[in-house]
Amino acid sequence: ANARLGDEVAALERELELIGRQRYIEQQARAYGLGSGTEIAFSLAADAPPLAVDAPGSAAVRVGAIDRQVSPLERWLTVLFGPSD
Repeated sequence: ANARLGDEVAALERELELIGRQRYIEQQARAYGLGSGTEIAFSLAADAPPLAVDAPGSAAVRVGAIDRQVSPLERWLTVLFGPSD
């Protein structure tokens, strides 16, 4: 029981560290339409099609990159905001 609670505390500490990052705060602000004045708000449908394998920013374009199987939403977020930490 103590080991499980210790793991839970460690996970919560990692989450707290993540949500304290400026990059995370800015991304969450965008969800409320609070992006910078130069950003253009948009949304993706939940059933948005996946990007083509040769789309700009995709793993196929970068030599030696390993292609991960990710959801279309995760791929779009990576193209828009860069890879997650």
